Amino acid sequence: MLGHAWTVTALNPSGLTFFVAYLPQFLVADAPLLPQMIAFEATFIGLAVANVLGHALLAALVRTAFRYQRALGNLNRISGVFLAGLGVAAIAIEALARR
Repeated sequence: MLGHAWTVTALNPSGLTFFVAYLPQFLVADAPLLPQMIAFEATFIGLAVANVLGHALLAALVRTAFRYQRALGNLNRISGVFLAGLGVAAIAIEALARR
């Protein structure tokens, strides 16, 4: 799974865009580039691995809960109420903005 996540991340153009747009402001022009890039890459890879592992652990916990039809029904009800509430909130915000 980590290999798949690495491949997707490496081939994702948004990751390259992030590095091109965001990283240069943290580079020190007078310092050697290679050690700085190694530190940035190690930090990024460490955070990416932690992110993937966190998602995998969460998915494993959720998978056991959703084996039961009752849990799925409860999730559907909660999601429906939440989405309906967001719809009501959007209407209320629009109505207040038109005043």
